[in-house]
Amino acid sequence: MTPPDGAGRQWHAWSVWKTRVLLNGYLPAYAKACAKKATHITFIDGFAGTADSTDWNGESFLGSPRLALRTNPRFTHAVFFELPQKAEALDQSLHSEFPGRQFHVVAGDCNQKIQEGLAWLRSQGSPTSGPQLGPVLAFLDPDALELEWTTVEAIAGWTGQRNPGDYHRRGKKPELLVLFPTGPMRRTLPADKGAKEAGETRKQQVDRLFGGRDWRAIYQAQRAGLIQGESAWMHYVELYRLRLLALGYEYTSAIEVRNTSNVVLYHMVFATCHPAGARIMKAVQENARKVLPAMVQEEKRARRQSGRRLFEESDADLDRYAEAPSKWAQLFDEPPQPFDPSRFQLASASEQLAMGLAFDDA
Repeated sequence: MTPPDGAGRQWHAWSVWKTRVLLNGYLPAYAKACAKKATHITFIDGFAGTADSTDWNGESFLGSPRLALRTNPRFTHAVFFELPQKAEALDQSLHSEFPGRQFHVVAGDCNQKIQEGLAWLRSQGSPTSGPQLGPVLAFLDPDALELEWTTVEAIAGWTGQRNPGDYHRRGKKPELLVLFPTGPMRRTLPADKGAKEAGETRKQQVDRLFGGRDWRAIYQAQRAGLIQGESAWMHYVELYRLRLLALGYEYTSAIEVRNTSNVVLYHMVFATCHPAGARIMKAVQENARKVLPAMVQEEKRARRQSGRRLFEESDADLDRYAEAPSKWAQLFDEPPQPFDPSRFQLASASEQLAMGLAFDDA
């Protein structure tokens, strides 16, 4: 939630975890690996937020911009995107703490402003040298379905050239760490038996997330009863990973995060073209999976002492959460498979009739 006085958002354990543990675990390892050969290392943050955030206990923790600028070895350049009402405060805070550092805060939606941020990076070097030619890590952490595929494409396909004759990036694409909004997808696309089908406005929002309409075949299969239950939503994550591979990435993975009611909140999707990046991230992900239950237990303890409850979950839910870290933060790194509705059995005619199906032309 965002407090009414405009202070930083208050995060629960599974949200603090993705920044403080997963991202912060990968940043120094990535920078260290890159610093061996590269002069310039760049961090891109598409949804930067505030410099500080507040956890469930009211204590401040570092947001992704400060984590990136505190990383050692250093990121030589960084670009942060944030909406205008927060961008000025973020810019002032970061320049106060990190004077002389080469970073730029872009005021606006990263989907509309991504080229502005990339242009700033190009302006920091010459046609033959500069951050536009070095390693780049992009952290794209939307609240829900705000991230558009065109932004992912722009980052993944960035050559670093200003003019056709300039040097360009060779071989390795910017690495991506992206929040895939599994939970918000469930709310956007009602799929339970008897639920009203999502309207076209909502469907177009999902079109922008995926950069196409292929996902609609999955939704149709859900609505028809071909695929059911929570496992059906993994088909969307698989499709997103396939879309990243189609952009030229060589490895993708997804780590699934559940809340204390055993409901999937989101998947953190990683994409790289470098074997070392894949190895490092997998090690970070494995460690992060072990840490998450302990963070939830700490929130449980703090809320007991204050008399507040962790949403509406029972203590039994919290205990189950802590006992099975592999279940609550599962890692998927096997090659993703295309969705094939012919592999699933069609629901009975009576079930289809009861659901009142009405599909558009996908």
